[in-house]
Amino acid sequence: MLTVKPLNKSVDQITIKEVKIPSQIPSGFAAPVTYKIEGNWEKLKNGLLLLSWQGKQSQWIQDHGIAMGQLYQGESEPSNQEGFEVTEVLGTFPPANLPEGEYTLKGLYLDRQTGESYPLNLPETKVAINSRIPPLSSPELDWVTQLHQQATPFSQGKIEEAMAQVSILNFYDPLKDYLKQAEEAFSWRIEQQPNQPDLLYSIALSQVIQIKSESLLETLQKTAQIDPDNVYSWTYLGFVHLYNWQPKKAEEALNIAQKFDNPPPEVHTLKIVSSLMQLNLVQFWQELKSNQ
Repeated sequence: MLTVKPLNKSVDQITIKEVKIPSQIPSGFAAPVTYKIEGNWEKLKNGLLLLSWQGKQSQWIQDHGIAMGQLYQGESEPSNQEGFEVTEVLGTFPPANLPEGEYTLKGLYLDRQTGESYPLNLPETKVAINSRIPPLSSPELDWVTQLHQQATPFSQGKIEEAMAQVSILNFYDPLKDYLKQAEEAFSWRIEQQPNQPDLLYSIALSQVIQIKSESLLETLQKTAQIDPDNVYSWTYLGFVHLYNWQPKKAEEALNIAQKFDNPPPEVHTLKIVSSLMQLNLVQFWQELKSNQ
């Protein structure tokens, strides 16, 4: 649930004035959280919240556009400096493998237009992960979080499962702005801390849906570097090289994928395509015979 109301004053920077969350929540289930945000119209409209619930050893994130990115321009749009209060009532999702203990909310504001970023001024907010309590009633998760949850099946080659969930999200956001929110927020995090394959798979999935082949290729090259033991990182890389008419580079990635135990059958099929694109008829014939 989202509400927006004017403040009748100008506001320079984005601040989170209030956060409500139960004192204890279980991991592996959505939990209710409310963020009350203040700022001027321009920064609210263009803003991403990069939110981290940080513990001693682990964290979970809830990056998303302010008001789910739904503060669109219109004929009666307020002046850029006019202040507003946005209240978001959402679900947040601490992963099932999250250690129990106390977690503190930290946040950063990222302007999607200017690239400006700064730590958020927010009230001290703590929550304890306690897996012994039952699941809580919760609103729906924000769309970026729901997309991020599909990084796991996507990284496991379960593309149909990931795309089925994405199709539902596209119904709620026909402009598909949540894909851009995810790509921009997670790319910022990757710049600060590159070794995060789950974020890279989320970025790749968002780029697949947006059909951004050049950006996708760059993302998958990074993914193969930091997650080299995943056969699908090489399989996806090989496929995108083929899509970009780079059969030799595709073959190099697919050769690595083929060395895994029980590689997916798509690897062999893609190698056949690579051979054809290189006009390597001998290899094409050998690959075709071995596939029979």
